[in-house]
Amino acid sequence: MKSIYTFAFSAFLLFATSCETKPAFDMALFEGAWKCSVMVTDGTEDLNPQNIVFEFKKDSTYSYVGGSYTETGKWYLEGDKLVTIADNDLEKKVQIEKINADTLIMNMNDRGSDVKLILLAQ
Repeated sequence: MKSIYTFAFSAFLLFATSCETKPAFDMALFEGAWKCSVMVTDGTEDLNPQNIVFEFKKDSTYSYVGGSYTETGKWYLEGDKLVTIADNDLEKKVQIEKINADTLIMNMNDRGSDVKLILLAQ
């Protein structure tokens, strides 16, 4: 009977650890300030977005400013998703299309509209 419990526990641990989603990107690439240069909403480009700025810090905290709205909290990567958890516990996931030393492209859905943010490193 003890071997059945050992087997079941081992199988559970194997399953639990295999379900972890490893980041698709190096977290260090995100660190720093990013300012939005282009926002595309449902295919329409806005070349002058409302001063959208993200700052990702090494300690896994972030800040966001979009117009008069501000937000702070924690961030991490889950596969190709950037996950932010605001201080008010609101969790958001956005898909990262591309990141390199100077460009970050995020795809998201905002109240039913497809939105692409093209951000440049500051």
